[in-house]
Amino acid sequence: MKRAQIVRLMAVGMSVGFSLIGLGAVGTAHAATPADAAVQETTTAVEGPVQEIVSTVTGTMGNNGWYTSDVTVAWSFTDPKVAANVVEGTCENRTLSYDTIGETFTCVLTTSWGVALSKSVTIRRDATAPVLAVGRPDPIVLHDSVTADTSASDATSGVDTAGCDPVLTSTVGYSTLTCTAVDLAGNQASAGMRYPVVAPFGSFTAPLLSTAAVRSGSQIRVMFTLRDVNGSLSQADAQTLASNGQVRVVLTATADGSGEPLASALCKWDKRASAFACAPRTPKLDAASITNPYFITVQETGPGQDDWFAAPNLDGAAGEPGNSLPVELR
Repeated sequence: MKRAQIVRLMAVGMSVGFSLIGLGAVGTAHAATPADAAVQETTTAVEGPVQEIVSTVTGTMGNNGWYTSDVTVAWSFTDPKVAANVVEGTCENRTLSYDTIGETFTCVLTTSWGVALSKSVTIRRDATAPVLAVGRPDPIVLHDSVTADTSASDATSGVDTAGCDPVLTSTVGYSTLTCTAVDLAGNQASAGMRYPVVAPFGSFTAPLLSTAAVRSGSQIRVMFTLRDVNGSLSQADAQTLASNGQVRVVLTATADGSGEPLASALCKWDKRASAFACAPRTPKLDAASITNPYFITVQETGPGQDDWFAAPNLDGAAGEPGNSLPVELR
């Protein structure tokens, strides 16, 4: 704000004195000279100090006018004498350390010159990342078309974008994808999802189709088929799984194949029979150690991975593995 004092010199040889109290400027009109006599009326403007409140906001600015850190609001004045001449009001520096959709800080004061000054500043702060939840269909079948189910929320600025990497289903085994959510302030949240891609169990084929009685310490010839989302597994996919050592059978004491295997064997692809063929050797147990029944279970894993899981039987009844074959040892 500027003030100006206008002085009019009306007569030759007249001397006028004036003072601007509180505005920080003092002046004295010069004595009239012959040159002044040529001017009947002269105006002289004398400007006082600019009196304004200045707000200084310090913090990390994110997107769309949101701060993403603690924010400090400090006040200053364009005329340094204002601070020494405040008679009413106060302007304290403030720090905003919580999220808000809009917090207004105001500096209001009156100077000894009778001048009222006011300044307000509104701060929006969101330093919290969005909440991100990721889900997936279970199981994910080989060659299926699947997208991850992403849900994101943000309590302050709101969600800007949310999404996930593509779900890859071209290979049996575990894969990992990343999902990301960004709020309107620019805060980001990420979550990884590890998921298995499975080749569902088809059926057991000859020679072993139902409960078998085998001698302890002998081999069991097991054959079976696997599937993908389109039905029977292709020759190429089956050969790849066998070549990579991704399919095996285990002999355990549980129908779901859990626990330490008593025996296991990787499976080959029998092109003529269009089936996987495996020949695990049962352990040599004495009669007192045998606790029938035991179970042959088909398992799968990813290339170079060592976390085996049972090939699911999607057509089996609820609660029944469907890919286990009971075995009686004798």
